[in-house]
Amino acid sequence: MQKLQIIGTALVLLVLAIILVFFLKRLEEKADKPPICPSPMPAVMVLYNSRTIKLDSGKLIEILNRTEGVAAQEAKVALKPGMNLTYVLITEPAELTIVINDSPASEQDNIEMANEAEEKKQLPGKTISKLKQCTAHLALAPINHKLQALDEKTIQLTTIDLDLQKPEVQKILKILKDSSQGLVYDCQSDEWLEE
Repeated sequence: MQKLQIIGTALVLLVLAIILVFFLKRLEEKADKPPICPSPMPAVMVLYNSRTIKLDSGKLIEILNRTEGVAAQEAKVALKPGMNLTYVLITEPAELTIVINDSPASEQDNIEMANEAEEKKQLPGKTISKLKQCTAHLALAPINHKLQALDEKTIQLTTIDLDLQKPEVQKILKILKDSSQGLVYDCQSDEWLEE
């Protein structure tokens, strides 16, 4: 009788171990696929005047999805309890994220960029004037950026690579530029792209 109890207990423990291994494997698979999070550093920015062009994620998704071969949707990522970042996730023709930044800080950054471009004579005077009117930007980045946690509070961007020569990326940039009537800045090479 005691042998049967030991065998029964061993079988129960074996079944529990198999179930535990199964759940740990599932947990590990989920850990390998972190949620998509927009890059804290865009590869490209499209600067525009949000006083005249009103864009939110819903309108931008509608514009993108009207284009053949483009699939976009709204996504959110929790930054901290009660605070979510809403962004646009493009899954076709390339995997990209777009964050709309229409904050007073963005407007000030845009003015600084305009002043720097004027000082370095990177753009013609008419374009500088247009740039100084920009109050917002669309931050475009690939979803394959790499982040590294330096400690519990600091995350560092380690790589960002977006090939602007790829036709699918050019297609998205054209949509963004046309819909915002904006100016395109390549953050990777620190250059303004021609109008």
